[in-house]
Amino acid sequence: MKSVIKMEFRKETKNTFVFNEVLEENELIVPTLYIKKDAFFDEKRPESIRVTIESEDSNPAKED
Repeated sequence: MKSVIKMEFRKETKNTFVFNEVLEENELIVPTLYIKKDAFFDEKRPESIRVTIESEDSNPAKED
């Protein structure tokens, strides 16, 4: 399974940026996401981000 969601900036806290999912489907997958400011390496705060969610076991290794 793989989902790609768009999120828009909502607010800023002391150490994080808070993003809300843009509703493109019938229900929200990740309604709110807090990301540490350091994750953006001192770049300007983005107005929107794209988040990809993929299960680690979506491509299981083949048994020999």
